[in-house]
Amino acid sequence: MNDFTHLNPFPGIRNFEPEEDFLFFGRDEQISNMLGILAEKHFLALIGYSGSGKSSLIKAGIIPAIQKGKMNSVGTGNWETIYFRPGDDPFESFASSLFYSFGANAPDQETFVKETVEFLKNEANSFDDIYKKYNTEKHKNWLVFIDQFEEIFRFRNIDYSE
Repeated sequence: MNDFTHLNPFPGIRNFEPEEDFLFFGRDEQISNMLGILAEKHFLALIGYSGSGKSSLIKAGIIPAIQKGKMNSVGTGNWETIYFRPGDDPFESFASSLFYSFGANAPDQETFVKETVEFLKNEANSFDDIYKKYNTEKHKNWLVFIDQFEEIFRFRNIDYSE
């Protein structure tokens, strides 16, 4: 058992993390509704004001609920959570997150990310293409969590034609 005696149950402005789900309560109805939408539509966009708890709801609500089997009706119960923030280079950020989930047999992270970015930009025509290439455990479900999705549309002019 983990020693949580020094854990502050009020994280302040930072997000709750999945391992803090026991501190994250009072959102059972929202979690249930979101799981229902995910089960039916296989997509969910969570939109709200900055600081309203969207990331905490996903990290300490949805992810632990899925890990505890609350989405087993949608598949094998075997889920991979792929989390990333787009930042200044969404392709590289997504490729890096895929490395952490599926790059165990890659020679190194730099090579994996470079090759994955090439695949994402030049070969993948749909998310299904990405899933088929990187889903090394067949019948494994993915929860792709793009935090701060709006970063895709901000500031830097990226040449996606490379």
